[in-house]
This record gives sequence, C-alpha cells and structure tokens, in this order.
Amino acid sequence: MSERIKVVISGADRLAQNQICKFNSSHYDVDLIHESFPDQARLISAITDAHIYIQAGEEILTEEVLRHAAQLQLVACLATGAEHLVDIDAADRLGISVTNTPGLKVMYDAMGEFLVGLVIALRRKLIYFHTEQKKGRLHEMDTPLLKDAVIGIIGMGRVGSRIARIMHDGFKSRIVYTANSQKLDIERDIQAQRLSMASLLESSDVVILACPYNDSTLGLIGEQEIALMKSSAMLINTSEASLVDGRALYKALLEQKIAGAAFDDKNWDMPPLIKNGEAINMPIAMLELPDDRFICTPYVGASTAAVWDEMASVAISSVVNYLKHGTDEHLYNRNLDMAMHAQRASADLFHSAVLEG
Repeated sequence: MSERIKVVISGADRLAQNQICKFNSSHYDVDLIHESFPDQARLISAITDAHIYIQAGEEILTEEVLRHAAQLQLVACLATGAEHLVDIDAADRLGISVTNTPGLKVMYDAMGEFLVGLVIALRRKLIYFHTEQKKGRLHEMDTPLLKDAVIGIIGMGRVGSRIARIMHDGFKSRIVYTANSQKLDIERDIQAQRLSMASLLESSDVVILACPYNDSTLGLIGEQEIALMKSSAMLINTSEASLVDGRALYKALLEQKIAGAAFDDKNWDMPPLIKNGEAINMPIAMLELPDDRFICTPYVGASTAAVWDEMASVAISSVVNYLKHGTDEHLYNRNLDMAMHAQRASADLFHSAVLEG
C-alpha cells in the first residue's frame, strides 16, 4: 500500500483506548480530537487531509466544513441517526459516504431506563421537591402513581417496546401505542392497544415520543396535537427535540394547558427548524419554567460506557467494511453522487484495512 490512511476521531475521550488502538500505527495516522464540542477551526484543521472521520463528538459537519475535506471518503457517526450530525444532502453531493450505528440493544436498554427515570422524576415531581427543599420551602403535594396510568407511546420500535414492557411489568401501567404497523408481540405479551394518534393523545396520562426524527416527523407534535392532550397529561421525549413544535409546547406549559414535559434534548441554540414557513425551535425561555413543569437534560439518555463501547465497535467495523468493499450495511446516504465518490476514492485505500487484535 503506497498511501497511509488518515483517521480523525472526534469526541475521543468518550471512547475506550482499546477501541482507538485498533487502528494499527503502521497503516493509519490517527488524529484525536479529545473534546466533544470542537470549534470549527479545530474541525477544519483536522479534516482537511483526512480519509476517514469517526464522529463521536457533538459537532455538526456542515457543507462548509465538508468542502474543506477534499480527500474525505467516509464519515462514521456514532449515533442511531446521522442527520443531526452531518449535512447528508451536502455529503451526497460531495460524494462522501456516511454511516451510523443503529440497532444496538445496549443503547435501547439505556434509553429505556433513562426515559422511565424522566417519567418518574416529572410525574412524582422529584426535581421540583429537591429544589424547593434546598430553598427551605417544604410542600405537601399529592403526586399520582403510575399504577393503572395510561401510557401512550408514539413509535413502537425497539425503544418503544422496551419502555412499554418496563412500564407494564414494573408499574402495572396500561399501554396504548400508535405505529406504522401493528405490533402483535406487544399486544399479546402486555395487552397493549393500538390507537390512532388522536385517540392516543386524548386518552393518555403520559405521552412518550419513541419515534425517529426525519423529514416526516419534524414538528410531529404541534399546537393541534397538544390541544388534544389532557390538562393533567405529560409529554416525555428522549428522541430529537425537533419532533415537537417548541413554541407551541412552551405556550402550553406557560398556560398550564398540559401538566408538564421532560426532554433529553434541546434546540434553542440550533439553526432555525422550519415547518410550514415558520421556525419551531424551543425558546430558551423554557429553562425559566418551574421544575415541576419542565425538565431538560443534555441528550445523555444513551451516554454510558457500554453504549459508547458498542457504538465504537460498530463504527470501526463500518470503516473496515468500507475500506475492504467500498460500502457498508449501515450506509446512511440517500442519494450519494457516485461520480464524485469515485473521484475521492483511492484504489490504494481499498483492501488495506488492517486492525490490531
């Protein structure tokens, strides 16, 4: 092989050393970006002559950044999606392959646990009581049990089904769901009932978003959907914040049209998310709402060592497959420009994947 392969790894501090060390130093030049939020100057400096970019950080690879990467052939994202990390349309046009790490059981277990934690924290007002007690204010307030509560789950994939089983088996909640197809195993095992979106919103005590973010689910929950919910109901979201019209949610919480919301994401600092000609980002003023009405965590539902280790393993396998075969089963591109891709691809790189161990 006449050409060495430059691999850039962002968010490297999240990954175990044994994963990073798989890239044999006799074949690879590895540039580690240790921080999870590298600035654009550092990003462009690292990516300019890179062949492979493994993205474990939270940076966004915009078209401007990607255009600096003349030799870049593959971005391997450690995430179930990729659109929140990479401008996929730009990657397609530039001929840059993008992969992700979907379908990991350990990730869905972690997300399921965390989501249940948010449900309990909000419904039983744990954070609110803690904050109030620290301020010297003591409250006697009734909070509802989850037993016999109606839990409405929007999206019954691996995360949704994991949550459904935990809520039914652990708390004796009643499960209703809406999904693109009927889930016979869930209906059989825990007597879940499939409803229309409207019926689910009208009947649920807790509404849980467990569907992926894509063009069709942007702003899935808006003013009309929130208006269908009970005034005592709560909205829980550990998927992308972009699933919800943040302006409509803020207004509903401010006016106490619903009881509360808990998110493991935020988007007030992101570029405008446009739906029907208007931005639907959450206003930063949501942070001023009381803790018994709104809880927000920084997208950490799947942030465990076990999850990062498995995602790293899958991402590195994608790199190896790409170098050996020019593609991978987890390819995320929608319309990759193959002519542009061929210009980037170097024959010397293929069939050259050598790892330690």
